[in-house]
Amino acid sequence: YTFESYAPTDDKQRKALNLCRAYVHRPVAGLYFTGGVGSGKTHLAIAIGVNLIKQGKGVKFYRTTDLLHAIRTTFRGNDINSDQIRYAIRFAPFLIIDDLGAERLTEWVAETFYDLIDYRYLHADRFKTIITSNLSLGQVAQRMEDPRISSRLTEICLKVDTGDVDYRLKKAPKPDILDIKNA
Repeated sequence: YTFESYAPTDDKQRKALNLCRAYVHRPVAGLYFTGGVGSGKTHLAIAIGVNLIKQGKGVKFYRTTDLLHAIRTTFRGNDINSDQIRYAIRFAPFLIIDDLGAERLTEWVAETFYDLIDYRYLHADRFKTIITSNLSLGQVAQRMEDPRISSRLTEICLKVDTGDVDYRLKKAPKPDILDIKNA
């Protein structure tokens, strides 16, 4: 996943790509990627992470469901592993959370996200949060039944809209790949 391998299909995606390229040189805030399925949100977030790592910056990437699983495993005790997981998530200079809204919502999930986002909100000058989602920030507030999460994200993240064009549909194998005529 690189900026060079991202193939924007419309003006929104070109604008998103240009913003991401500029961001790695001056990450002044977090980012909230929103857009349709397959519009390149994850691709761009990973490309940012790769570029930041090349600059020597600390980056952690979690799919939402993996993040929740990692946090849940810390409940098993106070061993060094659970402390390391909590530290890595909370104090990552750049934390990328992929596909917010894909998780099964429970009261625990909503509280966990509030706790994490609130901590990173309070320390946004040191820790940047990058999130991808098919949901708008308004939809996040409705889904989590808590407007505080989306309100904090609105303040600490630049919104990046990748539009609704599904890039994967353009890349999908076509029937002629089988070359049936010559088989």
